[in-house]
Amino acid sequence: MGDALFIAMVVKYCRPLLIGVCARLGQPVLGLLDPRQREVHDYLLAYRDKHVARAVNSYEYNQLRLNYCVDRVAEEG
Repeated sequence: MGDALFIAMVVKYCRPLLIGVCARLGQPVLGLLDPRQREVHDYLLAYRDKHVARAVNSYEYNQLRLNYCVDRVAEEG
């Protein structure tokens, strides 16, 4: 569940920063970030591009994996 929440946060964060239909935030806003904030910003964009939005080879595709306990499926679903 942690991965899903992190990916949702990254997508939500990046959406107003990238090219598309809606108005986008630009360099004036990004210029307000201090060096640490800019480092985190750049990391989130790179993570999104590599792992979420633009996988470019077979090693970068994500696969869903579900783990469950057989003994608890009947009572918990």
